[in-house]
Amino acid sequence: MQKPTYNKGLTLLELIIILIIVGVFTLFTIVALGDAQEQQDAKAFNTVQATLQGVVLQGAQRTTVKPHELSADTVIAAMPPQPSIVLTQTAKHEITATTQHDRPRRVTFTTNPCGDVCMTGLWGFTAFRLQPLPTQACKESAFPDSTTVVHACNYLAGL
Repeated sequence: MQKPTYNKGLTLLELIIILIIVGVFTLFTIVALGDAQEQQDAKAFNTVQATLQGVVLQGAQRTTVKPHELSADTVIAAMPPQPSIVLTQTAKHEITATTQHDRPRRVTFTTNPCGDVCMTGLWGFTAFRLQPLPTQACKESAFPDSTTVVHACNYLAGL
């Protein structure tokens, strides 16, 4: 009686199918990790915006200078260190925040006459955009005798 023979191993077609499946899983993993970095950057920029808001309002109250007239270099000097983000002055009253990793992203901030720190520019994001807040009227903060102004501001929103 002869023993049956069994082929051990995979055929070329089976190997190709396995490689295609592994490639698809790898692609999805890379895309998911890229989105995770973008979300981290968006959170970091929102934190920078909130911190800038506090620094601008405190600076305006302490120096009796209108918030939108504070120079960017003064505001940057008063900011606490931000991990993995560099703040630079790009205009007299404009600050740009840039991430420090292999795919840097940038956001530009300005202060409107009401003292709100607004995002005015956005670079390097694919899943986020600038979303305008509702336009509102207010008095220039810390100056009750000033005129009422209407302003619009933006925040970072996911798609």
